[in-house]
Amino acid sequence: MTTLVTPGANVRWGNAPAQPAESTAIDTTFLPIVAERGPVDTPVALVDIVGYRDTFGDRAVGFEMSYDVVEALTRGTRGRRVVAIRVPGGPAHATAEVTLDDGEGEPAAAVTITAAWPGAAGNRLTVDVVAGSSADLRTLVVTSDDVEVQRVIDFDGAGDLVDQLESSTWVRGTLDGEADAIPAVVADQDLAGGDDDLDNLTLTEVEAALELLDESWGRGQLIAPLWTSTAAHELLLEQAAKDGRNRVAYLDAPLVTTFDDTVHTTWAGLRDAVSEHLVDGVDISRLGLPFPVWHNLQPYGTGDGIPRRVPGSVFAAAVTATADQTNTPSTMPIAERGYPADAGTNGVFREPVLTITAQQRTALTADHINVPAYDQQLGARLYGFRSVSADPMWRQGNWARYGMSLQARLDARAERFVGGHITRDTLAELKNNAALELTADYEAGDIFGDTVDDAFTVDVGDTVNPADEIAAGRMRGRAEVTMTPAGETVIFDLLARPIA
Repeated sequence: MTTLVTPGANVRWGNAPAQPAESTAIDTTFLPIVAERGPVDTPVALVDIVGYRDTFGDRAVGFEMSYDVVEALTRGTRGRRVVAIRVPGGPAHATAEVTLDDGEGEPAAAVTITAAWPGAAGNRLTVDVVAGSSADLRTLVVTSDDVEVQRVIDFDGAGDLVDQLESSTWVRGTLDGEADAIPAVVADQDLAGGDDDLDNLTLTEVEAALELLDESWGRGQLIAPLWTSTAAHELLLEQAAKDGRNRVAYLDAPLVTTFDDTVHTTWAGLRDAVSEHLVDGVDISRLGLPFPVWHNLQPYGTGDGIPRRVPGSVFAAAVTATADQTNTPSTMPIAERGYPADAGTNGVFREPVLTITAQQRTALTADHINVPAYDQQLGARLYGFRSVSADPMWRQGNWARYGMSLQARLDARAERFVGGHITRDTLAELKNNAALELTADYEAGDIFGDTVDDAFTVDVGDTVNPADEIAAGRMRGRAEVTMTPAGETVIFDLLARPIA
């Protein structure tokens, strides 16, 4: 049962019976990451690698998801958003700190300096207290790996220093003593005690992070690279469907090095487990969202000279975002090219880890298991973009994505009518608003028909708005659309004719 928002706008999907403002971006990629530094439990919208490095540090060995977010930013998004949320680490994660020296080699009991984020990277921070411009002033210099990253000039006491560090992205201060105490001039005070506890990281920490990506962040694609268990898949599906978020979840299968019928059977088992979860555990209102896409034919990505596996979820999210650049959000071909092999140092495609024949790929696609394939001319391509939904109306990925886009846009238009009068004129205006969106979609090719009338209908008449509904303060619109399918199979018959 769908819960209605009152007062407010509600746009719901269903299947039509058989026949004789600015839209919310759906190419945003949401992902929990494990990074060496940066704010935790705080979603951060990123549009380029510079923003990632400034916030979370560079790619680092041991933090494989740091490579994934960079891949998502460089392979196809082209200015679109990646919303990353840093998971702090395992339950025993800790933040590095140091209590400023009193000048005699002992803690001054005045100010404790802590890293602005938990993790072992905080142990690479050092603070120097140097003389200020007068005898009662000091300057704090913060370095990371011996490179200066921040300087607080001429603070006049411990309290002033703590205040000035409140917005620092590197360190924070805690007052331990008198606010007017003047820290001693002491160099090379190293922070210590930071720990990521990555060996004990569990889905509990990941779930806590995903909970913060609420509906206000809009539609998009949810991925959690390297989390390949059924429990992780179910968590992503729940989070994608929760509270009307209506996001697509891309799920990665465990990596294998060779492909055979046994692997196919294993992947099909994962698909079945998630399909059951969709039916039993998540109300998806027959939209077929969120839907998983498994990839295990992995291209390699580089960036620091080290070939690395690009998880399929990252690749799928990136090529989906690329397809959104034309502002026709349903345009997700069944086969979509990624960056070609000569794309540059970031995101170079190498030969795939697995070799899957065309026949095997066809069989996987028929089983709703989607894989990228490598082509010397086209680079890496995503073949198959199917939902695990049992509802044939939502089988193809472009239909699901179009549904997300249209729902968001109609929701924005319907919101304009909340609080207004319900009259014949306003009902007609509601119909015209919907028709404007659908006409644009028809002209873009997103919905199918020889004419506009074939492609969609919008009804706000007495059948949809009976007197008792209007008396209860509810105005309704009903739209039926025929979505344009993507060509899954292209067949061209070439016939040799005999000589006349």
